[in-house]
Amino acid sequence: MRITEFQNIIVAAIHKALPNIKQCEIYDGQFDGEHGQRVAIHAPAVFVAARSTLAISDPGIAGQMDIKLELSAFIIAQYANDRIKREGGCMDLAESVALLIHNNNFNQAFVGEAKVKRMQSKTNAAVDSAGFAIWSVDWAQSIRIGSNPVHQFGTLQSVNVSRVPDVGGTAKGAYTPV
Repeated sequence: MRITEFQNIIVAAIHKALPNIKQCEIYDGQFDGEHGQRVAIHAPAVFVAARSTLAISDPGIAGQMDIKLELSAFIIAQYANDRIKREGGCMDLAESVALLIHNNNFNQAFVGEAKVKRMQSKTNAAVDSAGFAIWSVDWAQSIRIGSNPVHQFGTLQSVNVSRVPDVGGTAKGAYTPV
């Protein structure tokens, strides 16, 4: 699995669980007070960023490595003239994202359960004066990167089924290819 592939899986899970989010995508930058004016942000929004990696083990398969991936979800809310509503709404959305992320492996093989480390406000004076609130949810997750580990077993060539209760051995003629 590639890291960006995994980020896209997380983005899809967040968007599915929180359908009222207007924008949910991979992001690789930082947010500042002018960011909402430089880049089109349609709040409420969630941006998923890979922050760092650390090799944790070698699975013994060429072209693969197990890593600890540090990720952040940046949650952005915007309410025109209500600072308390803006910050509170952003914090509530960050909590929803944290609850979705924590202990989730997103139904992926060779992906460990996510461990949320912190939720914190990233709102500063410049962000606030631009009418935004930003919170982040930071977590760590182990994943296996590299070529698809399933490929090492080859490709399934055929499937046969039987209605005979005692299959195998002498019941070979009772199988039907599907």
